[in-house]
Amino acid sequence: MRLVRISTGSKLDFYRPDFSTDVELPLISVGISDGSLSPTEDFEEGTFDLTKALVKNPATTFYARFKGASMTDADIFDGDFLVIDKAVESEDGLLS
Repeated sequence: MRLVRISTGSKLDFYRPDFSTDVELPLISVGISDGSLSPTEDFEEGTFDLTKALVKNPATTFYARFKGASMTDADIFDGDFLVIDKAVESEDGLLS
């Protein structure tokens, strides 16, 4: 999936996802306990489209790349991508 930059700010760069193409990644069916798995082809179960899993409302969803270190207490770090759905009502103190 391609991202189209729509705005740049001091803390966030905003992107609109391009939903015209699917991005299907290999889906591994076994748990990975120590961070390594080789060869992964032996465990492939199919494919997984990350966009379809993350985006429930395409018309109201956009991505933002976070800048800075002000959100590290919430485990949001410089360069992280955020999936933001304007249709979901936010609640103070909750991360999902």
